[in-house]
Amino acid sequence: HVCPLQAFESTLKSWEDKQKGESYRAATRPRLSSQQSMEYLTEEENSLLQQVSRVAETLIARIHEAAKAHKAVEQELAHAVNASSLALSEALSHKAAGTSEFLSRNMAVEVVLSIKELWAETRAFLEGKTLDSPQEEEALHGPLSVLGQELQRLLDIHWLGPIAHPAEEEGASSANKGSFKLRLNIPKSRKEKDKLQKQKANSALP
Repeated sequence: HVCPLQAFESTLKSWEDKQKGESYRAATRPRLSSQQSMEYLTEEENSLLQQVSRVAETLIARIHEAAKAHKAVEQELAHAVNASSLALSEALSHKAAGTSEFLSRNMAVEVVLSIKELWAETRAFLEGKTLDSPQEEEALHGPLSVLGQELQRLLDIHWLGPIAHPAEEEGASSANKGSFKLRLNIPKSRKEKDKLQKQKANSALP
């Protein structure tokens, strides 16, 4: 018989463990100091972010198109699409109302995180599902691969690099598709990465 206090304590403990997990993940993101987060993007950073945003908007439009014919597209990708659309429109309205023509770093981080999520979700979806025609798949694959390249370019921005990193080298193989989302957030040690690479090499088809 578990007394209410014990039950409460175990619930609290599991909540604390979860928080630790969350803060561990958050710690792997770069921390923008309060002064840093108030800073605005440079012209170069701003144009890189605009590039990424434009490609993301193209991908979002294509996903909307695909969703008309395929309910699964809408079900699987609605959350990521809505989150990135919201971040992009907030960034735009913020910019319109702001004193600077460029975004603050904080705003840029929100935009990049939501776009990275959109990239990862769409990629995982396409790896797991086959759409009716190669044209339909290509309509999504095209902007998706460009988006991956644009995210790569953001790695050059020192404070944004760790956020933009698309975990490309941990590409989901069919065996671990289910844990793809989870693995995106958890940094692997060098040794594990090498092990993963070896496993992937061994399981690759000739």
